[in-house]
Amino acid sequence: VTNWDDMEKIWHHVFYNELQVGPEEHPVLLSERPVNIGSHREKMAQIMFESFNVSAFYLAIQAVLSLYASGRTTGVVLDIKNDRMDPVPVYEGHAVHGALLRMDLGGEDLTNFLLQMLNERGYHIKPEEREIVEDIKEKFC
Repeated sequence: VTNWDDMEKIWHHVFYNELQVGPEEHPVLLSERPVNIGSHREKMAQIMFESFNVSAFYLAIQAVLSLYASGRTTGVVLDIKNDRMDPVPVYEGHAVHGALLRMDLGGEDLTNFLLQMLNERGYHIKPEEREIVEDIKEKFC
């Protein structure tokens, strides 16, 4: 986050317009990346308690929440973004911070590789048809 005033406006919009709830009436759970810096965590908590008067607030690492959702507390979560992948090892509900990596290979690279494979096999995909290849990637990769 580079502008905390804007972030607060986004949260305000989410609470009052999208969720249509008063944040003071509900505990709040926010997910975060495993490399979130302490000053950002403190600022998030400060805004939640001081601006929104939340009764309870918890920050959880996204990969840990993903494992919980699958009924596990230990595993490796591969978070694939468009431009990178973040493998996150989790042991008994805690991210193993000393083993965190960032791989500069992401979904865009997978799409390009799939396009290359299709072209090599004689399937010539036009630029305007790229979305079809992205759909294939998302369904089967």
